[in-house]
Amino acid sequence: MLYPALAQAGEKAHAAHAYLEQTTAKAQMAELENIAPSKTAWMDKWEHIEGAVLTHMFEEESDWFLTLKDKAEQPTRLTERYLEEFHRYAGAA
Repeated sequence: MLYPALAQAGEKAHAAHAYLEQTTAKAQMAELENIAPSKTAWMDKWEHIEGAVLTHMFEEESDWFLTLKDKAEQPTRLTERYLEEFHRYAGAA
């Protein structure tokens, strides 16, 4: 729900980039399932995924989400929606 909000705040390029990175990470995780954990290729793939995810998180936390905080048209509603999604997926009450 944050990426669409980012696009609506005029940051369509960042939103598209974020979606692409997320999709790429999911595809790479699927590839990882096809590699035996005992193979060197498994750890190589894992380290690549880890680096990509950490970079993605850094971009979100140090830039994109701060921009969203400043540019969101309805910041209170965005916070409410985020909490709804968090509770839905994290199981927090």
